[in-house]
Amino acid sequence: TMRERIIISYLDGVATFKLICSRAYSDRESVWLFVAPGSNHMTAPPLLDQALEVLLENLNHETFSFNEETSPSRRHSSLLPTKNTTWAFSIPCSSARQVQESTSTLLAAHALAKAGNVTLAWESLRALVMGQRDDGFLPKFRYLHDDDDGEYYLNHTTIPGPKLGAHLSALPLHASVVLDVYALSEQADEDLQHLVDLYVSIYRYHQYMIKHRPDHNVWHPWETLWDAHSWVEPLGEVRRQIRKSKWRVPFDVPEQVLQSYDYIPEVYEPCIYLLECYTNSTKNESTTTCPPLRIQSVEYAAIWVEAHRDLIEMYRVLKDRHLDHLLPLSEMDAEQPIEWLTGAHTQLDNMWDEEHQTFLPKKDENTAMIVPDASNFVSLWSPTSNVSRVYKLTSKLMQRDDSDFAFDCGAHAVWSQGGCSPTSTISPLLNYFIVTGLYRNDVHGMGYYISNATTNNLFPEKGFVDFAVAFDATTGMPFQDYEMDACALRSTTTAAVVYNLATPTLPRVFYPDPPIRSSAIIVLIIAEVVVAFAIGASCLFLNLKMVRESSRLVEDEQQGEDGYFSAAGSIGVEHPYELQNERNEDAEQSELLINPTSASP
Repeated sequence: TMRERIIISYLDGVATFKLICSRAYSDRESVWLFVAPGSNHMTAPPLLDQALEVLLENLNHETFSFNEETSPSRRHSSLLPTKNTTWAFSIPCSSARQVQESTSTLLAAHALAKAGNVTLAWESLRALVMGQRDDGFLPKFRYLHDDDDGEYYLNHTTIPGPKLGAHLSALPLHASVVLDVYALSEQADEDLQHLVDLYVSIYRYHQYMIKHRPDHNVWHPWETLWDAHSWVEPLGEVRRQIRKSKWRVPFDVPEQVLQSYDYIPEVYEPCIYLLECYTNSTKNESTTTCPPLRIQSVEYAAIWVEAHRDLIEMYRVLKDRHLDHLLPLSEMDAEQPIEWLTGAHTQLDNMWDEEHQTFLPKKDENTAMIVPDASNFVSLWSPTSNVSRVYKLTSKLMQRDDSDFAFDCGAHAVWSQGGCSPTSTISPLLNYFIVTGLYRNDVHGMGYYISNATTNNLFPEKGFVDFAVAFDATTGMPFQDYEMDACALRSTTTAAVVYNLATPTLPRVFYPDPPIRSSAIIVLIIAEVVVAFAIGASCLFLNLKMVRESSRLVEDEQQGEDGYFSAAGSIGVEHPYELQNERNEDAEQSELLINPTSASP
């Protein structure tokens, strides 16, 4: 099935990557797949089959009721169903059926749309925004049963329960994924209905975040893509407040959490303290002021830039299709995302640190945090025209020395920490963001290399694919096992990452509304048919009438001549032509008598 072989070379004086691209065909679609020279394994179509199998396996169903009482924020839209509807939606893994996680749902929706399951993608996205609060906030987790007696952790997983995860913000990927799914759909009226409803929800989420987090900052470590070790120093102030208040974790930490790859007591305890503080503040039960943790994270800011840009694009699509009148927004509100985009872009631009030649997070506008974390490369998620910065930033990915910001650590994908720290991990999700950012900035050679290295980590010696949440950076083996964490090896996030990396993401193409709506065209065609039929019937009626009239005239004429000739013969009258000749001769004689000179010589 190999059709083409292309050798891609990327040389900048630091390293050269040579890749062989093999084009293979699966039963579903044609995909571009990559294999590194000397590798014993190739990313073959069966990997995509296994990834899609995990995505379809990790689905749940829920029946939603739509009316103005239960959905007051959506009463302005006339496109909502008027009866109960059951939707399928993605869950983190098959064992965590009572929760819907934002990032895994969004990436899975994109993958399902690529695989041709656009209906499943729309249902999953719409189910996700049903967790939106009345004030517009979209949380990281939507719990199917979020009562006060909920668990701290979902059974046999490291996923926080309602008591911990209710106030965590989601990564703002909603607008970008919704546009991707719409571009992959038939862009019919049903798809436009989903686009209208989702636009309202996403707009309200952006509006809430701008109001409550104007600097696009994060309030909790679990809202970011950072390695857990990168949070040890930034959480120092929280740990001091914990010691001062003599606070303790109010529950027994489950064994699967204690054995997790990212469990660090110096980080975990401040995380739980912050969550408890935020929860009590929401209920007005806080006896102490929550520690200030308002960090401007690089990946968070970059994703927000694209989120605002795609929200603007969503409105443009709806306006081109003449559906903007369905949105409960004034003209001024429709222009707000442009201001949000300008502010987010300025904030990301100010995070550039020329001394370290990379983007760095900030405590405030003027204080940079020297954190050599791989999440800083997610700044490429928002494409930039500054080629110099792209070169300086990507050179860190090929830098192999003792520097804290060196990330060329061998054949595996990008490690989570700089300097090739032995405590680093390999996150497929983080590598997905980095690879996508490289593609968007036209650094295709390095993007292919990291994409190939990421997928090769999914081929352990035991012969089957582990869609693990994270891998050991030094060995390339997945962390934990199924007995310890039910979601460890069948992660929806990782399966979606693999599918999205292995299948090409084509440029979005949006079809404008035709000059005449389809309903108007049908009415026009019917009118034309009726008029044409009327004209045809009239012509037929006139033709038949003329034929009958002409036949009658011919018959009358024939009958008149025959009657005249027979009557003339019976009374001895000469033929009419003879009578005419006699009249002509009499006229000539009369003329001679009157005018003799007129006679012929």
